[in-house]
Amino acid sequence: SASVGGTIYAVRRLFFAEGSLVRIENSSAATQGGAIWAGVISQGGGEISFRNCRSAMKGGAINSNEVFRQEAGSTSFTSCSSRLGGAMFVLALEAKGNMTFQDCLGAGPGGAIHAVGAVEQLSTDSYMTFKRCKSKKSGGAIFAVYLSQQGHMQFLSCKARRSGGAASINDAVNMENIGGAKSKASDSDEDSPSASTSTRRALLRYAPKLKGVKGMVLLNGSSEFRGCKAGAGG
Repeated sequence: SASVGGTIYAVRRLFFAEGSLVRIENSSAATQGGAIWAGVISQGGGEISFRNCRSAMKGGAINSNEVFRQEAGSTSFTSCSSRLGGAMFVLALEAKGNMTFQDCLGAGPGGAIHAVGAVEQLSTDSYMTFKRCKSKKSGGAIFAVYLSQQGHMQFLSCKARRSGGAASINDAVNMENIGGAKSKASDSDEDSPSASTSTRRALLRYAPKLKGVKGMVLLNGSSEFRGCKAGAGG
């Protein structure tokens, strides 16, 4: 398999247009982005699905070096796995469409999503569903420094061995895990979202957006938490 981006590698930007239909199955990468590695990922609509995608380090299906911006459409992840972010590792996620994560596994923080910055649901019509996602560290479904919800979120039977059976939201971004695609995340950095060299510049541009909201959760829509468990910390 490829080192990064098992199916698609885009240095700057990857755009999914309205009406697109993309299915990626059984894709893997040795380090990052089992299916896709890209700078900015934009989804203008259509349907995207990932099944049985994996990577050893970051983003079982997706590694976005900057922002995954979903303007519309639907995206689903089934049985994807990695160390940081079983389904995706991103600087930030901005969702306006629908997203489903099912049976995703993170050996480290973030059973489904590991965001160095924020996870933001920006539409009242958006649905985000997490089913049976697990982390062997923290954040059974989501691991980030800020979580904002405007639409509908559902967490079903998500689990974490440490904190946050559904979500673990921290107040600091760990900049110590610096390295390229071949670097390894150490156990000591796993309680804070981690940034590689390639995300440092993007993170510095993005940092002002996180001012005053680190460690915060904003729930402004409808939420359902059912059967979620954590070993410690809620």
